[in-house]
Amino acid sequence: MSVPTEASVDQRRAALWAMVVQTLIASLAHIFGRTASLDFHPLVLPFLRMLGASTIFAVIFFSRGGLGAKQPTRLEWVKLAALAFFGITLNQTLYLSSLKYTSSANVALFYAMTPLAVLGISTFITKTEQPRGVRLLGVGLAVSGALIVIFARGGPSSNTMLLGNTLAVIAVMCWAIYLSFSRVVLVGYDSFQATALLTMLGMLIYSPLGFYELKEFDASAISVQGWFGLFYIVVFMSVAMYALLNFALSKLESSQVSIFMNAQPVCTALFAAIFFGESLTIHFALGTALAISGIFLMQRPS
Repeated sequence: MSVPTEASVDQRRAALWAMVVQTLIASLAHIFGRTASLDFHPLVLPFLRMLGASTIFAVIFFSRGGLGAKQPTRLEWVKLAALAFFGITLNQTLYLSSLKYTSSANVALFYAMTPLAVLGISTFITKTEQPRGVRLLGVGLAVSGALIVIFARGGPSSNTMLLGNTLAVIAVMCWAIYLSFSRVVLVGYDSFQATALLTMLGMLIYSPLGFYELKEFDASAISVQGWFGLFYIVVFMSVAMYALLNFALSKLESSQVSIFMNAQPVCTALFAAIFFGESLTIHFALGTALAISGIFLMQRPS
């Protein structure tokens, strides 16, 4: 067995710190995304985010030579457009809309359930996996925890929260579809360039609706907090998070990275309670405990 060199130890330490920062950015992204969603029209905010992110990605994409020698065929362009539709257009629209109606902590918890959604697709659609034993127990715990949070009642805004929770769950399903099929569709592509291309395609797909909604958009009605929320989800959530995650994945095992990602709902809930006054209910605490326990069990090797 080889002994880790000082350089490799330093790289792993840097990767761990990258995931700490990435987790903090991701946790705050749900909160600032909610801040922006309360000011912007639910169909305008996703477009502005896609437009801003695709502009940044376009500069990097074309400065790096585009896709280089990897030129998609007509069928591959159709597959790329489908990925962009689910992973960018639908996912981001539903995600930002859900934040308008439910708490940022709830949305963070549902996104932590992504491994469950991916497992469901690989089990029932692509049929590439058959969960057994401990993983089935993990599925049961995770689903139970999510259902407790989704259908939590109490207070005059219960129906609105149920709508937001439902939108968030559908957004997670779109994201899981993107993750599941990108493993096949994006084989042979540079990961960063492919992400940049998909972001631009997702914006183009949304642009007819986005530009139509912009006709009624009143920029003067947006608060400073709303504009900062938009800036945060464009620059930090769309670009910085991706760069940090890619760096960490190049130095760490995916199981180590997933541990940090599982911490996002807890961090989001704490930040939301401390800085934004969101309440931590017994339903959320119980549901989160069950869901995160289930996700840990699901991520154990078969």
